[in-house]
Amino acid sequence: MGDILLTDLHELAMMHAYLDADERMAGDYLSTEDTECDGAPLISPLARNGKRLMPALPLDQLRSLAKEVDARVAAPI
Repeated sequence: MGDILLTDLHELAMMHAYLDADERMAGDYLSTEDTECDGAPLISPLARNGKRLMPALPLDQLRSLAKEVDARVAAPI
């Protein structure tokens, strides 16, 4: 699930990222929750009503995920 936003139409909206051929982020797409989208969700909810939706990840796994995302954000200079 991507970043949840309340639209003027009172529908849930999702923010997705598209990757280029080099697996780098190439653009974003905003859609309603029920629209199928090929992009990867930018943000997923971690809690709802004060309750965690999934177990916490170990710190080493979080570091690894952060490095993967950082490598996709921008081309090296």
